[in-house]
Amino acid sequence: MTAQACIADSGLPVPAAVTGRRIGILLPDLRAGGAERVSISLAKGFAAAGYRPEFIMLAAQGEFLPEVEGRFAITVLAVRRYRQALFALVRHLRRDPPDALLVQMWPLSMIAPVAALLAGYRGRVVVAEHGSIPHRRRFDAALALGYRLRVTAVAVSGGLAAEFARRARLPVGRVHAVANPISRLSPPTASAEARAEAAWRGTPRGARILSVARLTEAKDLPMLLRAFARMPDRFRLMIVGSGEAEPHVRAEAERLGLSDRLILTGFQPDPAPFYRSADVFALSSCAEGFGNVLVEALSCGLPVVATDCPFGPAEILAGGRYGRLVPVGDDAAMAQALMAALAEPGDPAPRKARAAYYSVEAATARYLALLFAPAKRAGQV
Repeated sequence: MTAQACIADSGLPVPAAVTGRRIGILLPDLRAGGAERVSISLAKGFAAAGYRPEFIMLAAQGEFLPEVEGRFAITVLAVRRYRQALFALVRHLRRDPPDALLVQMWPLSMIAPVAALLAGYRGRVVVAEHGSIPHRRRFDAALALGYRLRVTAVAVSGGLAAEFARRARLPVGRVHAVANPISRLSPPTASAEARAEAAWRGTPRGARILSVARLTEAKDLPMLLRAFARMPDRFRLMIVGSGEAEPHVRAEAERLGLSDRLILTGFQPDPAPFYRSADVFALSSCAEGFGNVLVEALSCGLPVVATDCPFGPAEILAGGRYGRLVPVGDDAAMAQALMAALAEPGDPAPRKARAAYYSVEAATARYLALLFAPAKRAGQV
């Protein structure tokens, strides 16, 4: 189904014929993260609907940059710090304003509304929050101010939307919940499947635990390692991803005596064959705005075990209907749930059907309606 058809089916206002209108997508860079992946998926959806997406970045860097270069327009503000971004963005919005602006992630979500005001920018500004932010008074004050400017606020899960509305002192519903779009994973190829299979180093089926994550503190991978240490030696844990916490993860694995059972692949531009090669998927985060990797795992039919962290996993898994939820930080519960999922993986069909709900077409439709529908009043769709 096309994005325009999704808008019509959803009952949302249908933007007029706008072939060729430009949508700026503002984000720090294109490092390997969930918001960056979502931005690329939306850009593809916008282009398929007849719009011209362009990436506006603070710096032209990141693992996903090659996927964008040559395919979409790129504007680099060439600033090194967020505090320098305000006036660089003002200059760009005055010189070459897009028809609408989609802003990804804090603190750009607070910088961009001010820049739009100073630039006299007349297009719609939609700010999308992908995760919680520290609980500090000055941040809450910035939210309360920024969201009252001529912007539309979005969060990637219902729980996150409710938190941002509360902290900005806005009515429930003033921050729109729009689930992330998850692109269809690449189809199997013999060479890709062989590389993923080789990465398991001879681990038999039925003993393969996979996690796909940026190696950061928020993902709480040490907890996953402690859970894994409780499981029999025949099991292997593979973590696909890279990040600043990698030395800590390696040190914790060594401390637990797991170095020969842990497989760290580093960043993989195409994680699809790794999902298909695994037996169960684990997410150990202490916080998630959404949890893109859960949908990717479900799309491959994998049984899933996830921490019941704020805010996305319980929403994606429908409170445990499509996967097992365990308390945050509870390695014993994680180990027990992983063992249960391996012993009784269940029917993959409902999991795949659940993943299909998070289509690029549906998210594209929702964002287009927010970006171009007439506002009822300043700052609200």
